[in-house]
Amino acid sequence: MTDKAYMDAIDDGSYTKFSSDSAGYGLAQWTYSTRKKALKEYADAQNASIGNLSMQLAFLIKEMSSDYKTVLSTLKSATTVLQASNAVLTKYEKPADTGTTVQNYGYYTTASGVKWLYVQVTYNNVKYTGFCCKTYLSK
Repeated sequence: MTDKAYMDAIDDGSYTKFSSDSAGYGLAQWTYSTRKKALKEYADAQNASIGNLSMQLAFLIKEMSSDYKTVLSTLKSATTVLQASNAVLTKYEKPADTGTTVQNYGYYTTASGVKWLYVQVTYNNVKYTGFCCKTYLSK
């Protein structure tokens, strides 16, 4: 089943296992049955497709404002991207792997017409910082 067919089947009600299928869905990769059920109910109440980006953003804000207030507070007060992303990773998304290998961030800058990614990764409790370009990442 394609992603679009999955989304359409959820929207039209022909796929009834959305809440319990354990597949991550949407912006936050909602996986837990209670959260997916709440997402579907919110979409229905908004008369929106489960795949609607604006609806998902509104649901995310609603969820953070009620059930994940500490995450929202951290996002508002974080002084680094790493603090903010780790709060979302470990306290909101909560994937199976929240270890240091997935705690990283980066951003692009352009120098002499080449797009470079600033990367900071922690691996085995050692922090690595550096730059790499798209050409290198493609290899």
